[in-house]
Amino acid sequence: MVDCSTANPEATERLAKTVERQGAILVDAPLARTPREAKDGRLNVMVGGDASTVSRITPVIESFAENIFHIGKVGSAHKLKLINNFLSLGTAALVSEAATMAAGMGVSQDKLLEICSQGGANSAMLAPVMEWVLQKECTKLQFSLGNAEKDMTT
Repeated sequence: MVDCSTANPEATERLAKTVERQGAILVDAPLARTPREAKDGRLNVMVGGDASTVSRITPVIESFAENIFHIGKVGSAHKLKLINNFLSLGTAALVSEAATMAAGMGVSQDKLLEICSQGGANSAMLAPVMEWVLQKECTKLQFSLGNAEKDMTT
């Protein structure tokens, strides 16, 4: 079984033991990126499981993934996925706060993006959040706060 959800790592570890008692193997393989990359078969996949099982399932995962990362034992990929989401969402929140601060101070949002994208403030979240700020729409960042809340309370 390959679990591509974002789940509670402790539940994943318990489920893996239950599945093993039934003579099967569970691997956690949460996904990263947006629906756009999913349509293009370019997802990032973090995989938790023993090396031989991961090796056997890799050809299947390659059919929809651009990058595959073997994280470690079962449950470890779900742990890293939650940490990745926490870091990504925290960065998005920080960029949002900076845009709000700039607007309140009369600083150009275009200049904020121009300057921040050229230095240490640049991140994978800067451009998508600023796209929403500048264009009032965002095609790159497709993740809801409701989904984030689910992940952070898992």
